[in-house]
Amino acid sequence: MVPVFDRRKLRPLILALAIALCAFQLTTCTGMWLLDPLIVRATHVGLVLSMLFLWRSSNRALRKNPRPEPAWSFLFDILMIAMSAGAAAYIITNFSYIQDRMPHIDELTAWDLFWGAGLIIAILEATRRVAGLALVIVSGIALLYAFFGHLLPGNMGHLYLAPNQIIESLYLLNDGIWGSSIGASATIIYVFILFGALLEKTNMASVFLELACLVTRNAKGGPAKAAIFGSALFGSVSGSAGVGTGSAVFRCCPAGNSVWRGCPLPLGGWHVPAGAGQERLRQNAAPDAAGNTGTGADFSGRFVCGDLSQRRRSSLFHTILSGR
Repeated sequence: MVPVFDRRKLRPLILALAIALCAFQLTTCTGMWLLDPLIVRATHVGLVLSMLFLWRSSNRALRKNPRPEPAWSFLFDILMIAMSAGAAAYIITNFSYIQDRMPHIDELTAWDLFWGAGLIIAILEATRRVAGLALVIVSGIALLYAFFGHLLPGNMGHLYLAPNQIIESLYLLNDGIWGSSIGASATIIYVFILFGALLEKTNMASVFLELACLVTRNAKGGPAKAAIFGSALFGSVSGSAGVGTGSAVFRCCPAGNSVWRGCPLPLGGWHVPAGAGQERLRQNAAPDAAGNTGTGADFSGRFVCGDLSQRRRSSLFHTILSGR
């Protein structure tokens, strides 16, 4: 019988690493703990990669439906954790050596090459688990071009780069892995995402969207104004312009036949288009069996929030998903 392992048992360890990462990032970003940016970035990458390999299985089917998996797959995860954490720890413990060496002049040691190559492989594997093979293929092509681009003719090629030079540029210099992208992730982006996660877990996202409805409740063109205002507030939670806009528009300005029938919105509002048949709209806005009414729309294209039951609030989602 093949030994199996249940990844869900690692949740306490992942939680402990997440708490340590939060404490480290908050203390360094707020200036309570002053460290060199290279040390901050190396610690950030080491902790994030370790949590990722503990959390996401190498098998895509197991990521969608978590269940016990073969023990050998977890051994591979342990190897990836050792490579990523070891490479980060090597940067931290040998910081003085890295700062004092002359780039592209001093020879690399065997440990430099080992940990540099190991971290590159670990990052590619982490990318595969999170973003799929597409980004890994693009990164692989870029690496192949760096190694073998000198063989291409004409302007498509470049000067010969030794493998030591490539690993040095990626691992020991600030132009590679520890560049501006990781710098932003280890400072501004992480704090922004932490703030958004805090607001989301405290249900502040729905409060923002409800606030947008209340502010624009008596305005003409209310759905559009609610979407704009809600998107601005929701963007502070999601951290993504696309997600903020999509969520606010989907909640505040639903399109399609459902809207023109006076369909209730998920946030408890009604969109009543101007120029539509008032009699039909009055029928659609009539109270239901539970006594829930619409919003007292004045049929002039206004958007007014109302008190709707949870079942009626979600009717728009069912309508859109069913394609009616």
